[in-house]
Amino acid sequence: MTRPARIKGDGTAPLSLYVAVAVMVGGLFLGNSLCQRWSLQANLPSNSNFLHTNLIWFGALILAIAFHELGHIAAGQMVGMKLLSFRIGPLHAALEEGRWQFVLPRSWKCVFAGGVSMISKNPLCYSRWQAISGAAGGTLANLFVGAIALLGVLTAKGSSYEPSWEFLSQVATINFAFLLVNLIPAQESATYSDGARIYQIITGSVLEDYRRILAMAQATTVTPLRPKDFDIELIERVSATNAPSFDHSFLLLIACDYYFDKGQVESASRKVREADALCDQETTYWTERCGAIVLRAACLLADRAMTEKWWQRSLSAKSWNPAKQDRFPACAYFTVTCRLPEAEEAWRAEFERANRLPESGGRAFDFYYLGRLREMLDEVARQAANAPHVTIHEQLDPLNCSE
Repeated sequence: MTRPARIKGDGTAPLSLYVAVAVMVGGLFLGNSLCQRWSLQANLPSNSNFLHTNLIWFGALILAIAFHELGHIAAGQMVGMKLLSFRIGPLHAALEEGRWQFVLPRSWKCVFAGGVSMISKNPLCYSRWQAISGAAGGTLANLFVGAIALLGVLTAKGSSYEPSWEFLSQVATINFAFLLVNLIPAQESATYSDGARIYQIITGSVLEDYRRILAMAQATTVTPLRPKDFDIELIERVSATNAPSFDHSFLLLIACDYYFDKGQVESASRKVREADALCDQETTYWTERCGAIVLRAACLLADRAMTEKWWQRSLSAKSWNPAKQDRFPACAYFTVTCRLPEAEEAWRAEFERANRLPESGGRAFDFYYLGRLREMLDEVARQAANAPHVTIHEQLDPLNCSE
């Protein structure tokens, strides 16, 4: 994976990742050396079996990852944030359509992965203290667990847990190494360390503004917030930065939904055309993004050519999974291409899905789009009833269906 370009003001330096790796390796080596020296002085039993040593190290690593992520979760919930997903090694769960669902691992690399997604229960009321608390929670958890484990090592001689001193020493070493590494502002792939995030929050970086926009979009699934409530000034300001690491097509579509939900169709249509032009420059397509353009090209522009273009791209997109995709794009595509029975079936399937969703701003916005699609379908049916001798393609001039 190509590493995203650094953004000015993100708090990192070109060599910061290498410094973090060096600190991690050095911290593990120093910690293990000190613990071994202490064990010799205290005459603690030692097991040098290769398998035993590596199992202890692996177990301590997984625990350090778990405590780090649990620290983020605990700190976030203490300051009023809501958990949306978490990953601890191969265990990955996400809140989808109001229910927690486990996500199957896609690679062996996930064994050493960790991550938490949390949002403010009211993302429009931004609090730097809340954001800093959530970001610092993992590091503080590593400090606390490392200190407890170190105390256990120092008091192991003659205690009931003396045989476990090697495991405790690894827990202490890895947690303290995590503490140091996460305080270094560094970027790995598209992910920033906790230290970098805290720096960005304190300095008001555009990266933190981008995260606020992501949080607003996510909040529509679990709060009454809907697109018309978004901070459009923030969205437009971040979009205008042209930072290479940002998903600008996402920003354009978020702005489109704001204007559409506000009833400002002309502004919404302009954003769709900008997203179409921007995404045309990409070489890899994702069905969710393609489907989003399909829906908007049909409902806002009634542009058959654009709708068909992105529908075909969605079918060959990398993440295509017909069993899991919503039916909004299908309904829009079938409507503008005059396949009305299929459009009706897709509309009813999406209506039933929306009815099953918990109350939220996103659910209300789904019904808003369903209303627009219903109007389009009813118009087609009305024209067909009034002019049965005219072909279906000739009936739908307003929807750009003529051939």
